Amino acid sequence: MRTRISSVPSHCSKTPKGPNHTSRAQSVLTRIGRELLYFVSPASCHACDCRLEHRTQIQLCYRCTLALEDHWYPQCSRCALPDTSSTHSHCINEGDGFDMLLSRCLDQTTGASLLRAVKDRQNIEALSTVAELMLQDTRALEALRTTDAIIAVPSSYPNRVKRGCDVPAKLATYLARKTGTPILRDGFQRRSWRSQRTIRTRGSRQQHKLGFTLSGLKVPKTVALIDDLAVTTSTLSQAAHVLRDAGAQHIWCWTFGRRVHTKTTEALTKE
Repeated sequence: MRTRISSVPSHCSKTPKGPNHTSRAQSVLTRIGRELLYFVSPASCHACDCRLEHRTQIQLCYRCTLALEDHWYPQCSRCALPDTSSTHSHCINEGDGFDMLLSRCLDQTTGASLLRAVKDRQNIEALSTVAELMLQDTRALEALRTTDAIIAVPSSYPNRVKRGCDVPAKLATYLARKTGTPILRDGFQRRSWRSQRTIRTRGSRQQHKLGFTLSGLKVPKTVALIDDLAVTTSTLSQAAHVLRDAGAQHIWCWTFGRRVHTKTTEALTKE
C-alpha cells in the first residue's frame, strides 16, 4: 500500500530564509551593535571631548563647529595664504612644482584640536571627521573631476612609529573611497628617516637630503597630493618635483589645515 506524501509543509519542516529575512536580521544585529558601542564608548566631540547625543560623520559639537575657521575665500590659489593679509606680499610658491594648494581650514582652534587628536592621541575616528570636512570643499571636488589619481605624502619613519600609522595615507585612502578616485600606493617613500621638526632651516633640509624617491610606480598626468597640514609647503614642493620628473603634468595639493603665522614660516620665507 502506497502512502501519498502531502505537499503541504508541516510545522516541523524548515522554510528557506529569504533575502528579506536575512536583511532584517542584519539590521537588527547592526542596531544592537551600535547601541552596545554607544554604551561602552559614548559619542563625544573629536575636538573638545564633550558628550554628544548621536554619532555622525562630522562629529563636532555646536561650539567647535562655529569655532572652525574656514579657509575658503579669499586666498591665493597657489599657496593658500589669505590675499588680504599683509604677509602675503608675494606668493611663496613661485617656482614650486605644484599648480594649486587647497586647504580646508586654518591650523587654529578646532582645526588644530582635530589634528592633535589624530596625531598625538591616535584617535582614528577623528580622521573620518577631518576627511568629511575636507569633502565639503567644493573647489576640491571640482578639481577631482579632472584628476587621474591621488597620492599621499608619506610620513617620516619616526612619526609613523610614534602615531602607529601613516596619517596622510589613511586620509588619502578615506578620500579615495568616498570620491571613487584611484589611489597610488607603495613606491613613493621618503629618503631620510629623520623628522622635519629636528631640522629647522631649508639649507639643512637640503643638506640632509630630505626628499622623496619614486620606484615602480606609473604616475598619470594629473595627480592630487594629500597631506594633513601645510606649513611652509616645502614638503609638498619636494614631492611635486619628484612626481613631475616622473611624468606628471598637473599637480595640485589638498590639505586639511594651513598654518599661516609661525616663526618657522617667517624664517623660511625670508630665505
